[in-house]
Amino acid sequence: MDCRGQPAGRRRQGRRRLPQLLLAALTPVVIALAVAAAPAAPEGGQPPPDAAWNPQAAYAQQVTSPKAANVTSDAQSRVYHLGEIIEIDVGFDKEVVIDPAAPPSLVVGLDGGVNRTAVYASGNNTAELTFAYTVQHGDVSSDLDYNGTSSLRGSLAGEGGGAANTTLPRPGGPDSLADSADILVDYAAPRLIAADRVLGPWQRGFGDLGGFYDSDILRVENRTYAAASGGNGLFMFRVHEGGYLSPGPVAGSSGTPTWSRGVDTFTVDGRAYAIATLWRDNGVQLFRMHGNGTLEALGSIFNDDELRLGRAAGIAAFDLDGTMHALAASWSEDAVQLIRVHGN
Repeated sequence: MDCRGQPAGRRRQGRRRLPQLLLAALTPVVIALAVAAAPAAPEGGQPPPDAAWNPQAAYAQQVTSPKAANVTSDAQSRVYHLGEIIEIDVGFDKEVVIDPAAPPSLVVGLDGGVNRTAVYASGNNTAELTFAYTVQHGDVSSDLDYNGTSSLRGSLAGEGGGAANTTLPRPGGPDSLADSADILVDYAAPRLIAADRVLGPWQRGFGDLGGFYDSDILRVENRTYAAASGGNGLFMFRVHEGGYLSPGPVAGSSGTPTWSRGVDTFTVDGRAYAIATLWRDNGVQLFRMHGNGTLEALGSIFNDDELRLGRAAGIAAFDLDGTMHALAASWSEDAVQLIRVHGN
Protein backbone atom coordinates (compact mmCIF):
# COMPACT_ATOMS: atom_id res chain seq x y z
CA MET A 1 0.00 0.00 0.00
CA ASP A 2 1.11 3.59 -0.63
CA CYS A 3 1.07 6.49 1.72
CA ARG A 4 -2.65 7.20 0.96
CA GLY A 5 -3.67 3.70 1.89
CA GLN A 6 -4.26 2.68 -1.82
CA PRO A 7 -2.88 -0.51 -3.21
CA ALA A 8 0.29 0.18 -5.17
CA GLY A 9 -0.76 -1.88 -8.19
CA ARG A 10 -4.06 -0.02 -8.62
CA ARG A 11 -2.33 3.36 -8.64
CA ARG A 12 -0.04 2.28 -11.46
CA GLN A 13 -3.02 1.03 -13.50
CA GLY A 14 -4.78 4.43 -13.26
CA ARG A 15 -1.69 6.21 -14.52
CA ARG A 16 -1.51 3.97 -17.57
CA ARG A 17 -5.20 4.51 -18.55
CA LEU A 18 -5.21 8.33 -18.47
CA PRO A 19 -3.25 8.90 -21.74
CA GLN A 20 -5.34 6.23 -23.45
CA LEU A 21 -8.60 7.95 -22.44
CA LEU A 22 -7.35 11.34 -23.69
CA LEU A 23 -6.28 9.85 -27.03
CA ALA A 24 -9.62 8.15 -27.49
CA ALA A 25 -11.48 11.40 -26.80
CA LEU A 26 -9.39 13.55 -29.19
CA THR A 27 -9.16 11.12 -32.14
CA PRO A 28 -12.66 11.85 -33.64
CA VAL A 29 -11.99 15.60 -33.51
CA VAL A 30 -8.69 15.29 -35.36
CA ILE A 31 -10.19 13.03 -38.02
CA ALA A 32 -13.13 15.40 -38.58
CA LEU A 33 -10.83 18.41 -39.01
CA ALA A 34 -8.63 16.52 -41.45
CA VAL A 35 -11.60 15.47 -43.60
CA ALA A 36 -13.04 19.00 -43.67
CA ALA A 37 -9.72 20.60 -44.67
CA ALA A 38 -8.77 18.16 -47.41
CA PRO A 39 -10.14 18.61 -51.00
CA ALA A 40 -12.22 15.79 -52.38
CA ALA A 41 -10.33 12.89 -53.86
CA PRO A 42 -10.57 12.29 -57.60
CA GLU A 43 -13.77 10.69 -58.83
CA GLY A 44 -13.51 6.94 -58.60
CA GLY A 45 -11.60 6.94 -55.30
CA GLN A 46 -7.87 6.45 -55.69
CA PRO A 47 -5.72 8.48 -58.08
CA PRO A 48 -4.11 6.67 -61.03
CA PRO A 49 -1.12 4.63 -59.89
CA ASP A 50 1.21 6.53 -62.27
CA ALA A 51 0.16 10.03 -61.14
CA ALA A 52 0.35 11.64 -57.71
CA TRP A 53 -2.85 13.37 -56.64
CA ASN A 54 -2.29 17.02 -55.77
CA PRO A 55 -5.11 18.36 -53.54
CA GLN A 56 -4.16 21.98 -54.24
CA ALA A 57 -4.23 21.47 -58.00
CA ALA A 58 -7.53 19.63 -57.74
CA TYR A 59 -9.03 22.52 -55.79
CA ALA A 60 -7.71 25.11 -58.29
CA GLN A 61 -9.20 23.13 -61.20
CA GLN A 62 -12.57 22.92 -59.49
CA VAL A 63 -12.64 26.73 -59.05
CA THR A 64 -11.31 27.96 -62.43
CA SER A 65 -12.28 25.37 -65.10
CA PRO A 66 -14.69 26.76 -67.77
CA LYS A 67 -17.73 24.81 -68.88
CA ALA A 68 -19.45 24.92 -72.28
CA ALA A 69 -22.81 26.64 -71.84
CA ASN A 70 -24.48 27.17 -75.24
CA VAL A 71 -24.05 27.11 -79.01
CA THR A 72 -25.42 30.00 -81.10
CA SER A 73 -25.00 31.75 -84.45
CA ASP A 74 -25.52 35.25 -85.79
CA ALA A 75 -26.14 33.85 -89.28
CA GLN A 76 -29.41 34.86 -90.91
CA SER A 77 -32.31 32.43 -90.83
CA ARG A 78 -32.34 31.27 -94.46
CA VAL A 79 -31.09 28.58 -96.84
CA TYR A 80 -27.32 28.46 -97.32
CA HIS A 81 -25.78 27.19 -100.56
CA LEU A 82 -22.58 25.67 -101.88
CA GLY A 83 -19.49 27.65 -100.83
CA GLU A 84 -21.23 29.87 -98.28
CA ILE A 85 -19.71 30.19 -94.80
CA ILE A 86 -21.72 29.92 -91.58
CA GLU A 87 -20.13 31.09 -88.33
CA ILE A 88 -21.04 29.17 -85.17
CA ASP A 89 -20.32 30.43 -81.63
CA VAL A 90 -19.68 28.21 -78.59
CA GLY A 91 -20.19 30.02 -75.29
CA PHE A 92 -18.61 29.16 -71.91
CA ASP A 93 -19.42 30.23 -68.37
CA LYS A 94 -15.84 31.51 -67.93
CA GLU A 95 -13.01 32.67 -70.15
CA VAL A 96 -11.35 29.85 -72.04
CA VAL A 97 -7.77 29.51 -73.33
CA ILE A 98 -6.89 27.63 -76.52
CA ASP A 99 -3.69 25.90 -77.51
CA PRO A 100 -2.46 27.77 -80.65
CA ALA A 101 -0.49 24.70 -81.70
CA ALA A 102 -3.65 22.57 -81.67
CA PRO A 103 -6.69 24.84 -82.23
CA PRO A 104 -10.12 23.39 -81.46
CA SER A 105 -12.76 22.38 -84.02
CA LEU A 106 -16.48 21.68 -84.05
CA VAL A 107 -18.14 18.70 -85.79
CA VAL A 108 -21.30 19.77 -87.63
CA GLY A 109 -24.04 17.18 -88.19
CA LEU A 110 -26.07 17.22 -91.43
CA ASP A 111 -28.96 15.22 -92.84
CA GLY A 112 -28.17 11.66 -93.87
CA GLY A 113 -25.49 11.20 -91.21
CA VAL A 114 -23.02 13.48 -92.98
CA ASN A 115 -20.47 15.21 -90.72
CA ARG A 116 -18.40 18.28 -91.55
CA THR A 117 -15.73 20.10 -89.58
CA ALA A 118 -16.22 23.74 -88.64
CA VAL A 119 -12.71 25.17 -88.25
CA TYR A 120 -11.61 27.50 -85.46
CA ALA A 121 -12.01 31.14 -86.50
CA SER A 122 -11.55 33.36 -83.45
CA GLY A 123 -11.67 33.68 -79.66
CA ASN A 124 -8.98 33.21 -77.00
CA ASN A 125 -9.01 34.28 -73.37
CA THR A 126 -12.70 34.97 -73.96
CA ALA A 127 -15.93 33.26 -72.97
CA GLU A 128 -16.82 32.56 -76.61
CA LEU A 129 -15.14 30.69 -79.46
CA THR A 130 -16.19 31.11 -83.10
CA PHE A 131 -16.02 28.34 -85.72
CA ALA A 132 -16.55 28.58 -89.49
CA TYR A 133 -18.45 25.91 -91.46
CA THR A 134 -18.31 26.04 -95.27
CA VAL A 135 -21.17 24.38 -97.20
CA GLN A 136 -19.77 21.61 -99.40
CA HIS A 137 -21.15 19.61 -102.29
CA GLY A 138 -23.90 17.29 -101.07
CA ASP A 139 -24.55 19.14 -97.80
CA VAL A 140 -28.23 19.29 -96.78
CA SER A 141 -29.77 20.17 -93.41
CA SER A 142 -33.32 21.10 -92.46
CA ASP A 143 -32.09 22.61 -89.17
CA LEU A 144 -28.33 22.91 -88.79
CA ASP A 145 -26.81 21.59 -85.56
CA TYR A 146 -23.60 19.99 -84.31
CA ASN A 147 -23.10 16.22 -84.29
CA GLY A 148 -23.29 15.44 -80.55
CA THR A 149 -22.40 16.51 -77.04
CA SER A 150 -18.74 15.67 -77.70
CA SER A 151 -18.54 17.59 -81.01
CA LEU A 152 -16.18 20.23 -79.59
CA ARG A 153 -12.69 18.87 -80.13
CA GLY A 154 -9.32 20.17 -78.95
CA SER A 155 -7.37 21.19 -75.86
CA LEU A 156 -9.09 23.97 -73.93
CA ALA A 157 -8.30 25.26 -70.44
CA GLY A 158 -9.26 27.92 -67.93
CA GLU A 159 -7.07 30.78 -66.74
CA GLY A 160 -5.89 28.65 -63.82
CA GLY A 161 -4.76 25.86 -66.14
CA GLY A 162 -7.57 23.45 -65.36
CA ALA A 163 -8.97 21.56 -68.35
CA ALA A 164 -12.24 22.98 -69.67
CA ASN A 165 -15.42 20.94 -69.70
CA THR A 166 -16.21 20.81 -73.42
CA THR A 167 -19.43 18.79 -73.18
CA LEU A 168 -22.05 20.60 -75.28
CA PRO A 169 -25.80 20.78 -74.71
CA ARG A 170 -27.75 17.95 -76.31
CA PRO A 171 -28.28 18.62 -80.06
CA GLY A 172 -31.78 19.92 -80.65
CA GLY A 173 -32.24 20.62 -76.93
CA PRO A 174 -32.13 23.88 -74.97
CA ASP A 175 -29.07 26.07 -75.67
CA SER A 176 -28.15 24.04 -78.77
CA LEU A 177 -27.51 25.55 -82.21
CA ALA A 178 -30.81 24.22 -83.58
CA ASP A 179 -32.60 25.74 -80.61
CA SER A 180 -31.06 29.21 -81.00
CA ALA A 181 -31.02 29.58 -84.82
CA ASP A 182 -33.00 28.48 -87.90
CA ILE A 183 -30.29 27.67 -90.43
CA LEU A 184 -31.07 25.53 -93.47
CA VAL A 185 -28.47 24.08 -95.82
CA ASP A 186 -29.07 22.97 -99.41
CA TYR A 187 -26.01 23.00 -101.64
CA ALA A 188 -28.10 22.62 -104.81
CA ALA A 189 -31.09 24.89 -104.11
CA PRO A 190 -31.86 27.45 -106.85
CA ARG A 191 -30.71 30.95 -106.00
CA LEU A 192 -30.14 34.38 -107.52
CA ILE A 193 -26.54 35.44 -108.11
CA ALA A 194 -25.64 38.88 -109.42
CA ALA A 195 -24.05 38.55 -112.85
CA ASP A 196 -23.98 41.23 -115.55
CA ARG A 197 -26.44 44.10 -115.78
CA VAL A 198 -27.31 47.00 -118.03
CA LEU A 199 -26.65 49.99 -115.80
CA GLY A 200 -26.10 53.29 -117.56
CA PRO A 201 -26.28 51.30 -120.83
CA TRP A 202 -25.15 54.15 -123.08
CA GLN A 203 -21.75 53.90 -121.37
CA ARG A 204 -21.29 50.38 -122.75
CA GLY A 205 -22.63 50.83 -126.27
CA PHE A 206 -26.16 49.60 -125.53
CA GLY A 207 -27.82 52.83 -126.56
CA ASP A 208 -30.32 54.74 -124.45
CA LEU A 209 -33.25 52.55 -123.45
CA GLY A 210 -35.23 55.55 -122.28
CA GLY A 211 -36.57 53.62 -119.31
CA PHE A 212 -36.41 49.83 -119.07
CA TYR A 213 -39.78 48.09 -118.71
CA ASP A 214 -39.70 44.44 -119.74
CA SER A 215 -37.51 41.72 -121.25
CA ASP A 216 -37.60 38.16 -122.48
CA ILE A 217 -34.96 35.69 -123.58
CA LEU A 218 -34.72 33.23 -126.47
CA ARG A 219 -32.27 30.99 -128.34
CA VAL A 220 -31.71 32.27 -131.88
CA GLU A 221 -29.55 30.15 -134.20
CA ASN A 222 -27.66 28.58 -131.28
CA ARG A 223 -27.16 31.93 -129.59
CA THR A 224 -29.00 33.34 -126.62
CA TYR A 225 -30.57 36.76 -126.97
CA ALA A 226 -32.70 39.00 -124.79
CA ALA A 227 -35.27 41.38 -126.17
CA ALA A 228 -35.86 44.38 -123.90
CA SER A 229 -38.55 47.02 -124.16
CA GLY A 230 -37.84 50.62 -123.24
CA GLY A 231 -39.09 54.14 -123.70
CA ASN A 232 -37.11 54.54 -126.91
CA GLY A 233 -37.99 51.26 -128.54
CA LEU A 234 -37.13 47.57 -128.56
CA PHE A 235 -33.55 46.52 -127.79
CA MET A 236 -31.67 43.28 -128.33
CA PHE A 237 -28.81 41.95 -126.17
CA ARG A 238 -26.74 38.86 -126.59
CA VAL A 239 -26.39 36.77 -123.42
CA HIS A 240 -23.02 34.98 -123.34
CA GLU A 241 -21.97 31.94 -121.36
CA GLY A 242 -20.40 33.09 -118.12
CA GLY A 243 -23.22 35.57 -117.54
CA TYR A 244 -22.29 38.75 -119.41
CA LEU A 245 -24.13 40.84 -121.99
CA SER A 246 -23.10 42.44 -125.27
CA PRO A 247 -25.14 45.06 -127.14
CA GLY A 248 -27.12 44.45 -130.28
CA PRO A 249 -28.93 46.92 -132.51
CA VAL A 250 -31.67 49.21 -131.29
CA ALA A 251 -35.03 49.08 -133.05
CA GLY A 252 -35.47 52.83 -132.75
CA SER A 253 -37.66 55.28 -134.60
CA SER A 254 -38.56 54.30 -138.14
CA GLY A 255 -41.72 52.18 -137.91
CA THR A 256 -40.61 50.61 -134.62
CA PRO A 257 -42.07 50.94 -131.15
CA THR A 258 -41.70 53.91 -128.88
CA TRP A 259 -42.55 53.68 -125.24
CA SER A 260 -42.66 49.92 -125.44
CA ARG A 261 -43.88 48.60 -122.09
CA GLY A 262 -44.01 44.84 -122.70
CA VAL A 263 -42.26 42.19 -124.82
CA ASP A 264 -42.43 38.44 -125.30
CA THR A 265 -40.51 36.07 -127.59
CA PHE A 266 -41.41 32.84 -129.38
CA THR A 267 -40.37 30.60 -132.26
CA VAL A 268 -42.32 29.38 -135.29
CA ASP A 269 -40.75 26.79 -137.63
CA GLY A 270 -37.31 27.48 -136.19
CA ARG A 271 -37.56 31.24 -136.61
CA ALA A 272 -37.39 33.59 -133.65
CA TYR A 273 -39.83 36.45 -133.11
CA ALA A 274 -40.48 39.18 -130.58
CA ILE A 275 -43.84 40.85 -130.05
CA ALA A 276 -43.92 44.19 -128.23
CA THR A 277 -46.56 46.60 -127.00
CA LEU A 278 -46.65 50.25 -128.08
CA TRP A 279 -47.69 52.27 -125.05
CA ARG A 280 -47.60 55.68 -126.73
CA ASP A 281 -48.92 54.49 -130.11
CA ASN A 282 -51.65 52.29 -128.58
CA GLY A 283 -50.74 49.15 -130.46
CA VAL A 284 -48.66 45.97 -130.83
CA GLN A 285 -45.79 45.28 -133.23
CA LEU A 286 -44.10 42.06 -134.39
CA PHE A 287 -40.34 41.62 -135.01
CA ARG A 288 -38.14 38.94 -136.50
CA MET A 289 -35.03 38.22 -134.42
CA HIS A 290 -32.04 37.25 -136.59
CA GLY A 291 -29.00 35.26 -135.51
CA ASN A 292 -26.66 38.20 -136.08
CA GLY A 293 -28.50 40.16 -133.40
CA THR A 294 -30.63 42.34 -135.64
CA LEU A 295 -34.34 43.05 -135.38
CA GLU A 296 -36.60 43.18 -138.43
CA ALA A 297 -39.87 45.06 -138.01
CA LEU A 298 -42.86 43.17 -139.35
CA GLY A 299 -46.59 43.89 -139.03
CA SER A 300 -48.33 45.99 -136.39
CA ILE A 301 -51.88 46.69 -135.25
CA PHE A 302 -53.33 49.62 -133.35
CA ASN A 303 -56.24 50.55 -131.16
CA ASP A 304 -59.55 51.13 -132.98
CA ASP A 305 -63.24 50.42 -132.57
CA GLU A 306 -62.64 46.66 -132.59
CA LEU A 307 -59.25 46.42 -130.85
CA ARG A 308 -58.66 47.41 -127.26
CA LEU A 309 -54.98 48.39 -127.26
CA GLY A 310 -55.03 51.85 -125.68
CA ARG A 311 -51.87 52.28 -123.63
CA ALA A 312 -50.87 48.68 -124.33
CA ALA A 313 -48.65 47.45 -121.50
CA GLY A 314 -47.88 43.80 -120.78
CA ILE A 315 -48.04 41.05 -123.40
CA ALA A 316 -47.66 37.26 -123.48
CA ALA A 317 -47.27 35.01 -126.55
CA PHE A 318 -48.40 31.38 -126.57
CA ASP A 319 -49.30 28.50 -128.85
CA LEU A 320 -52.99 27.71 -129.08
CA ASP A 321 -53.89 24.62 -131.14
CA GLY A 322 -50.82 25.03 -133.34
CA THR A 323 -51.31 28.75 -133.96
CA MET A 324 -49.42 31.51 -132.15
CA HIS A 325 -51.46 34.04 -130.22
CA ALA A 326 -50.65 36.97 -127.96
CA LEU A 327 -52.59 38.41 -125.05
CA ALA A 328 -52.05 42.15 -124.56
CA ALA A 329 -53.10 44.21 -121.56
CA SER A 330 -54.65 47.63 -122.23
CA TRP A 331 -54.19 50.10 -119.40
CA SER A 332 -56.52 52.87 -120.60
CA GLU A 333 -59.19 50.47 -121.86
CA ASP A 334 -59.05 48.43 -118.65
CA ALA A 335 -59.10 45.29 -120.78
CA VAL A 336 -57.05 42.48 -122.34
CA GLN A 337 -56.94 41.86 -126.08
CA LEU A 338 -56.33 38.49 -127.74
CA ILE A 339 -54.33 38.72 -130.97
CA ARG A 340 -53.69 36.01 -133.54
CA VAL A 341 -50.27 35.90 -135.23
CA HIS A 342 -50.71 35.05 -138.97
CA GLY A 343 -48.19 33.77 -141.46
CA ASN A 344 -44.44 33.42 -140.87
